[in-house]
Amino acid sequence: MSSADSSILASAAMFTRNIYKWTFRPSASEKEVVWVMRLTTIVISYLSAGIAISVGSIYYLSYLCSDLVYVILFPQLLLIVHWSRGVTTYGCLASYIVGLSLRVLGGEKDIGLEPVISYPYFDSETNTQGFPFRTFAMICAIVTHVTVSCISRWLFESGT
Repeated sequence: MSSADSSILASAAMFTRNIYKWTFRPSASEKEVVWVMRLTTIVISYLSAGIAISVGSIYYLSYLCSDLVYVILFPQLLLIVHWSRGVTTYGCLASYIVGLSLRVLGGEKDIGLEPVISYPYFDSETNTQGFPFRTFAMICAIVTHVTVSCISRWLFESGT
């Protein structure tokens, strides 16, 4: 239980500080930030409980977690380490949205998430993707991150 509540608290804190406070409401008071963190903790707890109840294997959850880390967080880590001067908050957010969207739209059979996008080599009989769509989503997230970061940096520096 200790690991579970630590993960929930860390997720809520990261969302509240990095997304809500720094991106959407930089002028938010400490009281407001605490309330957003409480609400985020509740939302993440319910989502976590729903996922835990609907999935029968802890090994599958570990696989799914590493899959999402690869698609969503790896592009951001790679760019912040190797291109730290060029990364912007807007690029990070756009990368997160694009990576997650492409990954989710590719479907996940074991949790009952039907594919919305039929990538090349899609097998309609078994409803499985033959194309490495996770890697495709990760590469699209990197390209989106670089593109949006460059555009937003140019817009802020040019005063447009």
